[in-house]
Amino acid sequence: MSKRRSPRSGRRAAPRRSPRRRWRRCAFLGLTLIVGIVSRALLFAPGIGFVAWLAANAYLLGREYFELAAMRFHSGAQASALRRHHAGLVFVCGAMIAVFVAIPLVDLLTPLFATTLMVRLHKRIARVG
Repeated sequence: MSKRRSPRSGRRAAPRRSPRRRWRRCAFLGLTLIVGIVSRALLFAPGIGFVAWLAANAYLLGREYFELAAMRFHSGAQASALRRHHAGLVFVCGAMIAVFVAIPLVDLLTPLFATTLMVRLHKRIARVG
């Protein structure tokens, strides 16, 4: 089986992106926009503003970083199924990431912290079965 090569350089060509993958990205962008607008509207409600912001970011950050880590080892559908099966644990780890984001200057390290946390979570879940 020969690998697809670039006609100019002879290097391996980048894999083609499927329309399904593009659709998933657009759906997540829409979800992010809706959750962001709702959480910003609730930010002005006394008593529940910060909690709503934290919950919204916990869900979004936990979802995105877990799938990022899980797709290194599984397909996109398997990573989504694994995330849904362990939704509570992913949400709690997402809440840790959201708290990390809320601290000024420390939030610059969020990608390192979040990726490390979710890779460890994925390894633990995969090991348990």
